Amino acid sequence: DYNFWDPLDSRRGETCFSEPSSSNTFEIRNVQKYYRYLRIQQKGKNTSNNDCFVISSIEFFGDVEK
Repeated sequence: DYNFWDPLDSRRGETCFSEPSSSNTFEIRNVQKYYRYLRIQQKGKNTSNNDCFVISSIEFFGDVEK
């Protein structure tokens, strides 16, 4: 069902991406099941007070279930 998403992590006021080419690692803990899809969503303005959300690369680490 694509109408409901389990919130795995939420951030507010994150400033680690204020500079161009910034990078950071976020750890998501206590996830009790496997997920096939992951949605990354920006709700509101960024630290530059605009709606831009740009990702040049992303890596996920963890276990894979077949």
